[in-house]
Order: sequence, then structure tokens, then C-alpha cells
Amino acid sequence: MPNYKIMIVEDEEIVAADIQMSVEKMGYSVCATASSGIEAIKKANLTRPDLILMDIVLKGVMDGIEAATEIKTLYKIPVVYLTAFGEDSILKRAKIAEPYGYILKPFRDKDLQIVIEISIYKKQAEARIKKIENWLATILKSIGDAVIASDKERRITFMNSVAEKLTGWNKEDALGKKLTEVLNIKDQNLDDLEKYLVEKVITEGLIINLIEDRLLIAKDGTELSISDSIAPIKYDNDETTGSVIVFRDITDHKSAKEALIESEERYRTVFNSAGDAILIHGEEALQMLAVNTMACNRLGYTHAELMSMKISQIDSPDEAQHIPERVQRLMKLGHIIFETVHMRKDGSLIPTEVSVRRITWGGQTSMISICRDITDRKIAESEHLELEHQYRHAQKMEAIGRLAGGVAHDFNNMLGIIMGYAELTLMKLNPSDPLYDDINEILNAAKRSSELTRQLLAFSRNQKTAPQVINLNDRISQSEKMLRRLIGEDIEFKFIQGTDLCTVEIDPSQIDQILANLAVNSRDAIVGVGSIVIETSNAVLDQAFCNKHPGITTGVYVLISFKDSGFGMNNTTMERIFEPFFSTKGDRGTGLGLSTVYGIITQNKGFVDVYSEEGKGTTFKIYIPRCDKNPEVTQEIIIDKSLKGTETILVVEDEESILRFCKRVLEEYSYKVITATNPGEAIVLTEKHKGKIHVIITDVIMPYMNGKELSERIKLLMPGIEVIFMSGYTADIIDHLSVLDENQRFIHKPFLPENLLRIVRKVLDL
Repeated sequence: MPNYKIMIVEDEEIVAADIQMSVEKMGYSVCATASSGIEAIKKANLTRPDLILMDIVLKGVMDGIEAATEIKTLYKIPVVYLTAFGEDSILKRAKIAEPYGYILKPFRDKDLQIVIEISIYKKQAEARIKKIENWLATILKSIGDAVIASDKERRITFMNSVAEKLTGWNKEDALGKKLTEVLNIKDQNLDDLEKYLVEKVITEGLIINLIEDRLLIAKDGTELSISDSIAPIKYDNDETTGSVIVFRDITDHKSAKEALIESEERYRTVFNSAGDAILIHGEEALQMLAVNTMACNRLGYTHAELMSMKISQIDSPDEAQHIPERVQRLMKLGHIIFETVHMRKDGSLIPTEVSVRRITWGGQTSMISICRDITDRKIAESEHLELEHQYRHAQKMEAIGRLAGGVAHDFNNMLGIIMGYAELTLMKLNPSDPLYDDINEILNAAKRSSELTRQLLAFSRNQKTAPQVINLNDRISQSEKMLRRLIGEDIEFKFIQGTDLCTVEIDPSQIDQILANLAVNSRDAIVGVGSIVIETSNAVLDQAFCNKHPGITTGVYVLISFKDSGFGMNNTTMERIFEPFFSTKGDRGTGLGLSTVYGIITQNKGFVDVYSEEGKGTTFKIYIPRCDKNPEVTQEIIIDKSLKGTETILVVEDEESILRFCKRVLEEYSYKVITATNPGEAIVLTEKHKGKIHVIITDVIMPYMNGKELSERIKLLMPGIEVIFMSGYTADIIDHLSVLDENQRFIHKPFLPENLLRIVRKVLDL
């Protein structure tokens, strides 16, 4: 039952409470109660109920009938009267508000429910009827033809806006007038329009289509050419109650016919003035049927010479052999575009793009070829070969990034097993056990390896954005090893940490990405030995600074200064360093590194400034807005018993070692676990399962069906099931599949047992 809203107006509190209890027991919602007419009007405006149960006799200056009348007028809300009085005088007054019904007190709940149901149904029915009436009226008003309806006495009962426009009559003035007063039509075959309507339409019930050109004389004397049709208006019993005439202005159509004659006369001029060569030729013999002046001039033939030739004679010998295959494609598709080479009368060649379409010419199926000289385009394509080379190189780098993401996924799967089972083993060992420290070292090594894969993802620009409140000193310190590996042993690296550094809110992997791109650029700019210095500090940007850098607001920022001793840049190069694909390294660079840095900083509402001189190195100054929050502190994870559960969980993972790990963790915490190694098996197991499955944990990327598709199939079989996605793949692939929602029901591999247990418990406890 829909949750209809009911408002109760009753000045006796006990009676109102009793009615409310009855209404709610029936499954309706009581949105408001009122004890006076004035209060009822106010609350009706605020809550807009579907129905009002109104006591007729109310305390105060306004009784229920007056209140119902006001509510009906203002808000169109239906009212059912509740009254202990059945006098005719009261009922006569009550009809003013057009109530949907009334019920005498005392009444049974069943009687009240029947009245409510009938009233709501009546309201819905009236709404549907009103919608249909508006819809029909809108159609008649919206159609492009003029429509005028009349009754049996030929008096106008309806006319749409198009009819108003064509006749010059306003609907208000025309309604009730004789049809012939408004519709003044000249027709040599129709002497008396009114007589014609009476005899042919109303009396005989015929539908008359008058397609001959006739003149309509508008109210202001304007003459329009029209065509029209007249039909009877009949009830279901076949009784004719009037007529409807539909007509349209065909003045433009007549003008078009006249223009067509003129257009045909202009055809030759347009045909011969076209900037492309146009050849019309037979479909089988390929003999010329028509050629324009441009075709003659471009190919170097006279009109008579070209008309005596076949299409194959203007193609170069190498291209002529492809004509049969092109004709076959044209026969199948009806229109083709291809490139060929035409040969002039003097033997020179013209690169040409040809668009061929089948047409009817002179009563026979023919072909029209529009031939465009593309010599300039071919020259431009040759000049862009270098740009295409850069694009292919960028594609190669993108493929390397995807490869890095795939490798990281495989590592994450293996690391997940190592970390998971190490954590499980530690949970069972006493810290005094000789093996405890050894297993703990394995776990720490796996965590460090997981950090390396995360940095690999950051370097390949595939890590999903997840802003955190961080201290840049700590983050850069964690990235030192990665940076030293990137720049090599010949380059001195130094990190100067600013004191009392403010926190910033940014994805930590984006900081890694910025530093990696800048480090690679600096490494390539340093010849032989050199140095790279990173320094952090707080910076206050005043209005003078912001005026020089539009888009930046004043305030406190955290500054990362990245300085190298490379060969530097000139002004021309500096103006383009953030352009995508711009590079000074030739084949050694994609031109995407600094554009990526710029994009990240801009995304985080920061600013990057560059200082460089040839022979004196380069300094990048990166400003990131200060965050007033404290850095997030990672606390030691202690798995507690509150993570236990007895629910049933379906785990779908094509990597069997991870599947076994998930099963063991969940079963040790009392969950019932169903496992499947592929989506098909998961669907079958769900169909066969007799009880309820509470959660499905599924890998995102699997053969034949991805995790999102599987979850949608499972939800059809098991409505209400919750879904948790897991993956070790990179964020670009996951985002492409659109599997993450705002609830973050996703766990990234590798994960520890506690992470898995917590997200399961979180989903189940929602």
C-alpha cells in the first residue's frame, strides 16, 4: 500500500488521537493534526496531505466547512467530512467545498478505511482525467495545422492557435459564431461552405479531403492558399454532434513549386560553378552522362572530350584496377568515400578524394562522383609525420603504464597471501615465541613491498585519488629511496625539512608522482655530476603575489622547492613546459611529466612557479594550500571479537590462493562462507542456496564477466544482498568499470585479515 499522507482536523484531542491510531493502523501516514479551521489551513499548506479528514463542527471563528472551502480553493486538497450531525442544512452547506465524502460519528474503522480508499481513488482518477484532458488540449494546440470545431448549428466550439493565426480571429471572439463568419473561403467548386457542411458532413457523416488550392480570406483581408479536410464529430453511438475542419497554409508550398522551376533553371549555373569536379556516369558502362566545368578544367579536357570518356580513363593505371571492387561496394552500401589518383590529359597526377552516391538520372540508375583535390591535405599530412611519431611514442608509454599496473596487480595478489597468512600466524603466536619476531619481519617486509607496488602505481599515473591530511616532511622522507633510485648515484640528493610545517590535504601518491616526474626531469637535465635539493617551508601569499598569478587566492601555503643544477631553460622553452606532449628530450620523453605535475597541483587548488636560466639550473616552486586538520595517525591494528559474525558470505575470486585465504579468515571469525572461483560458479551456487546470503565479496576483474556484472546478476537472484569489491588492479581500470560508490565498499589488495573483517562488519551493520 502506498504511504498516503492524511491530515486529521478534530478539536477533541481524544477523538483525534483515536482517529490517528485507526488511520496509522490501516497503513497510512498522518502528516499533521489540527484542532481549528485556521490551524488546518496553515498545516495543509505546510504538509500538503493527500486527503484531509475534517470535523464539520470546530471551535473558533471558522468551522470545518469554511476551512474545507478555503483549502479546496487554495490547495486543491480533497476533504472527507467527519460529523455527528446529519441535518440537511449542514449537508447542504458542506457541499460548497465539494467534499469527496462524509462519514457520521461514531464509525467503524472499516467504514473509515472504505471512505479513505474511495476518496484517494477518486482523487487519482480526477488527476488522470485532468492529465488526459490537458494532454489532448496540448496536442490540438501544438499540431502544425489549423483546427476549428463546430456544433450541429455550425457554431464554433473550438479553435487552436494556428487557426487563430491564419484566420486573424481571437478564439474568445470566434467561439459561438457561425463557421462561415470566421472561415471565409473562396472556392469555385464550393459556392456555400455552410450548405456543403450540412449536406456532406453533418447529415451524411462523410469525411471530405479538399486538396485543391483554395483561398482563405483572413479577418484583415489577407489571402492565403490553403488545403483542408472536413470530418464529422461523432459519439460512440454514431450520432454526429458537429464537424471539425483541419487546414494548412500552403502558400510556401506554392512558392516552392514556383521556386523549383527557377531552381532547375539555375542548376546548370550551380553545377558548373562548384569548386569540386562533379562527374555523373552510368552504373554499368561507367560512361559519362554529365560533367561540370571544374572537371574539365582540372583534368585538362574539353567538355566534348570528357563526355566521350569512361570513368576508368581518368584514373591512374594503378587505381583503375580497383574500380570493379569499388562499384561492388557502392552497389551494396549506396554511398562510398575513397581516395584515388586522377590523371590529367598531360599525364600529371592529382591526389583526389571521391564521394560516390547512387542516384536516378534520366530515368536510369546512375552514379554521381564528387571529386576533391586533396594535394594540400597530402602535403600537410607529410608535414605531420613527426607529430604522429610522438603520438605513437606516447601510446607506447601508455602501454608501459598499463603493464606496470598489471604487474602491480599480480604482486598485490601474492603480497596479499604473504601478509594475510603472516598476520594470521602472529595472531596465534605468543610474542615470546622464537618464531614471533621472524614472522613479524616477514610481515614488515611484505608491507614494504606493498609500498613499492603503490609507488609503482603512482609512477604509472594509475593510482586512485584518495586525499589525506599529511605532513609533507614525512611523505617526502618516505619517498627518498624511490627518488635516489630514479636519479642515480652520480647526482647528490639533499632534503631540507622546514620547521613547524603546516599540514596539507592531498593524495599521498600524488606527492610521489610529482616528485618522481620532477626527479626524472632534473636527472635528464644534469650532465655528469650535479645536485638536486628539495626544501619545504610555510609560505604566506599576499595580494601582490596573487595579482601576478590569476586564480590563486591569498593565504598560507606549504611550499616545496625542487632545485637542480642542470643546464636550465630559455624563456621560449619555459613558456611551453606544461603543454602536453611538449618535450625537449626527443625520443627520451613523452612530454607528459610536467603537464601531469601541473594538473595535480591545479586539481588540489595549488600553484606551481618555475625559475630557470640557461646554464644555472631550474627551480620548481610548488604551493599547496594549508590544511587546518591534524595528520592521520595509523594506529596498531588489534583484531577484536566484535568483528565476529554468523552471517553467510559468498566469496568470488579466480586466484585460488586468495580465495582460500579469505575463506579461512572469515570462517575463523564464525562466518559461513561459500566460495566460487568464477562468476558462473557463483551464480549456480546462489541459485542452489536455500537460505539467505548476506554479502558477496567479489574480485573486480575476472574472465568472462566482471565483478560489477556479477553483482547485478546475483542481486536479481538474492535481493537485498550487500556487495564488497576487491582488486589489485589500478584505479583507471576500476573507474572504467564504474564499480566504486560513495560508500567505499571496496578493499584494495593486498589487505590484512583485519581490513577484510572490518569492511564486512561495516557493511553488515549498516
